[in-house]
Amino acid sequence: IKVAGKYAEGVYATGPMDVSSNPMAAAAKEAHKAAYGEDPGAFFLNAYAAALDLLNAIEQSGSTDYDAISKSLQSDLVDTPLGKIKFDMMGDATGVGFSMYRVQNGAYVELK
Repeated sequence: IKVAGKYAEGVYATGPMDVSSNPMAAAAKEAHKAAYGEDPGAFFLNAYAAALDLLNAIEQSGSTDYDAISKSLQSDLVDTPLGKIKFDMMGDATGVGFSMYRVQNGAYVELK
């Protein structure tokens, strides 16, 4: 938007869903800023959510065995900064989504 200026108006783009209203997301970002003195990267919350889910799977299965962890990852919904997620049989996260955005008045606006 900064580079294209007025020519960006009306452009569509996809990106991670806006989770800024999720208290867990805000807390994770603030903790990162406090520890490292800077904002986290674009996919910080995705990595954070995956780590939370993995740690939950280890705890729930009581094991670090691959099959036990996989079963837990595929069956347990876990609260994360992205919402409640789990993983499908192919290893893809479910509950994590992308949104469509449009540039309106010089800013990305999530389309509902």
